[in-house]
Amino acid sequence: MKTLLPNTDWTDEQWGEFRNTLKSILAEQVAEVTFTKVNGDIRVMDCTLDPSVLPQVVTENKDKPARKTNENSLAVFDTQAKGWRSFVIKNIQTVKYN
Repeated sequence: MKTLLPNTDWTDEQWGEFRNTLKSILAEQVAEVTFTKVNGDIRVMDCTLDPSVLPQVVTENKDKPARKTNENSLAVFDTQAKGWRSFVIKNIQTVKYN
């Protein structure tokens, strides 16, 4: 098992690279992400962005404007809760994956 440990002293550019690396990992597999929630609680979540695991998306209103991407957070699919969750990238403590 591999572990990613972010550094709190990173520049915004380094945090962006970390976010992209994390998205690449999650696009292929489930990873365990440990982070601090906005309320201060520590959360450990098994999550993914792997299309083979994600639920089917139903598009009801194609006229809605696209959502803006928030580079400070990442929306992922929680495989245990079977729902979408998000976390602040800079609040991640560890990422464990194969």
